[in-house]
Amino acid sequence: FRVLENIHTTITKLRAEPPEDIRGIVYASPKHIAQDLGEAALDTTLDQLLEMLVKPTMNLGVVRGGTMINIVPDTCEAEVAFCVPIGMSRESLHAAVSRVVKESGSVTLELLGESQSDPSYTKPDSRIARALKEEAANVLGVAPEFYVTQGTSDANVFRKHGVDTCFYGPGDFANTHGYNESVSISAVTKIAQ
Repeated sequence: FRVLENIHTTITKLRAEPPEDIRGIVYASPKHIAQDLGEAALDTTLDQLLEMLVKPTMNLGVVRGGTMINIVPDTCEAEVAFCVPIGMSRESLHAAVSRVVKESGSVTLELLGESQSDPSYTKPDSRIARALKEEAANVLGVAPEFYVTQGTSDANVFRKHGVDTCFYGPGDFANTHGYNESVSISAVTKIAQ
């Protein structure tokens, strides 16, 4: 756990500078994220939301170890997921994490699976982005604002192969992947149009 704490401390000191063509959108994104989160964002400042977009984050998703509550475990294993911000490479984040692990002298590191990717984005002046904004304005009467959020998806696979990708759709951002996640039929219909 000390090593995990040291990793967290180390990565929160890192900061990415988004590329020029997306920088303005990244820095404007916290206000859109706060609007999407609604009440769920009441205790979060725009600066804190921006930190999530320009600094790497980690999620300690799985911890395994020990056999009984009253026996000190002989081994412990943790699976950690990292989100790499736009403007930083996964290799540089991996190097920072590897240094902390190496300095511990007691922990080993193993990269899992094929789920590793650099952050990606579609340029706001791309054909798909312009078409999306124009058609949404035609149907909804208002053009959507572009913004970025932290997280992962399959978009990086498409972008790696030269296919520009935008996310656009209905839903309650504050309840994404949450209990009773749902979306209205009228919202799905408008998005389809």
